[in-house]
Amino acid sequence: MKKIFTLGLGILMLASCSSDDGGSSVKSSQLTNKKWYYNKYIFNGVTSTDVHENIECGKDYSIFKENGVLEDAYYMTNCELYVDENLWTLDGKKLLITSEDGVLTFTISKLTASTLEVTTKVDFDLDGKIDTMKMVFTSN
Repeated sequence: MKKIFTLGLGILMLASCSSDDGGSSVKSSQLTNKKWYYNKYIFNGVTSTDVHENIECGKDYSIFKENGVLEDAYYMTNCELYVDENLWTLDGKKLLITSEDGVLTFTISKLTASTLEVTTKVDFDLDGKIDTMKMVFTSN
């Protein structure tokens, strides 16, 4: 499951308008240079807020850098912060995350100054069937 979040957004950032305004694209400035914290994910109609493996150490987060680098940061069992770097691009409302495992495409359904909601299709539960998963991130 951590691999999905590592590729997610990330999850992911200073907007005067929202991507849920019916437009066909979002501005990268809405996404970049702030911490997006994993808030919840919705899979098969079930919402889970248990998204931080070591919450006693801190909240996991993603930062979309202006240079196209995505930093996914999460705390290990010993409270050491691990940062994984991938690449990100925007194509309209599509957020593409490129890692050594390939490209994962997310559709941005909502983007405001404090909320990022994305949906992707992936075999989340490893049953051989493609699932739809929605992830919600918040920023302060």
